[in-house]
Amino acid sequence: YREYLAGLEAFGSDDPEAIRRFRLAADIDPGFAAPLLLLEGVLLGRGDFAGAESVLALLEKHRDGLTPVEVEVLAAKQADLAGRTAEALRHFSLALSRSPTDPVLRYQVATHELALGRPEGMIETYGALDLGLLANHPAILWLFGFLSSSQHVLGRFEDELETARRASSLHTARLPFVQPMVRALAALGRFGELSRVLESSRSLPPDGLSPDRVLATAVDELRTHGERERAIRLACEALDRRRSRGGVRDEATDLHDEGLLLMGAARWDEAKGVLARLAERFQKNVEYGSLLGAAAARAGDHALARLLDTRLARDKGRWDRGRTAWARARIAASLGEADTAVSLLAAAFAGGFPYGVALHSDVAFEPLGSHPAFRELLRPRSASEAVAHEG
Repeated sequence: YREYLAGLEAFGSDDPEAIRRFRLAADIDPGFAAPLLLLEGVLLGRGDFAGAESVLALLEKHRDGLTPVEVEVLAAKQADLAGRTAEALRHFSLALSRSPTDPVLRYQVATHELALGRPEGMIETYGALDLGLLANHPAILWLFGFLSSSQHVLGRFEDELETARRASSLHTARLPFVQPMVRALAALGRFGELSRVLESSRSLPPDGLSPDRVLATAVDELRTHGERERAIRLACEALDRRRSRGGVRDEATDLHDEGLLLMGAARWDEAKGVLARLAERFQKNVEYGSLLGAAAARAGDHALARLLDTRLARDKGRWDRGRTAWARARIAASLGEADTAVSLLAAAFAGGFPYGVALHSDVAFEPLGSHPAFRELLRPRSASEAVAHEG
């Protein structure tokens, strides 16, 4: 049990240590399900799908010793791994009904509501969570992120801003809390305040994202909310600053940031060149391939865009969970193939790709504009409506 508690201490802030401690706890007592259930979540979050599957297989082996709540959680995680998000939510909800004070279960239900395009459900579930149990835990970062995302897609930008400020009041200034603040200010058209927040964020250390990634978020939101010229100007100013610091470094994060800013500045040929370097180094990375395909399409290099689309479809892996369909939808949208893009995005949701705040402002989907089927696909659902992901 001591190793399990040590794993909980590391959970959310030091994944390798959490993994090590949870494995030790499971080795000491293979019938102790709690560390294995959390271990699976850490592995899944890190993209180690085979590792997550092996943990679930071990839990299945000891199914007879599981409590009724643990049986439901196991079923939820098995469905999640397979990309069956709606089924996972049903099992997590059943588990929560049997253990209504469990903050981890409430977190799972809340985040799965949002993943299914039901931000109201996420907010309602979150509202019943005892934040005192998590106030000093790194998981609070994720919770505030999901809450602010839900508020944004519902158009509750003032609420989103308040959530971001509340998060900052609980912790020292961190880029993950600045990002929703920037997103809300851009949507609200509060440009002076936006500039001040962006300026102050440049001195903050990388924290899962960089200051330029936060600025790229502002660029995307400004463009989405009718301020395209302002967005382009902001992106160009950021690119000029990067040049003055010595230009783009040959590192994945820096290349990614540069590519996003170049796309935000509508400098498609330059974006294609930078993203080609990134995609060449990480040939199995679906996101990088889709960004290069989108930039190539907007630059007029349709042959490269279609080649990348073919490659993505060919290389689809076992643990895809809708990501390849989403990536191909980005390329199709950038090629101006609206119906194909919408069909692929619907397939992505059906395969387990999560609904999220970034979809509505993704520059790759800009050509879809107000396409009715696209807008309908991204429309927030209520709990009583059919869920787009259930296909």
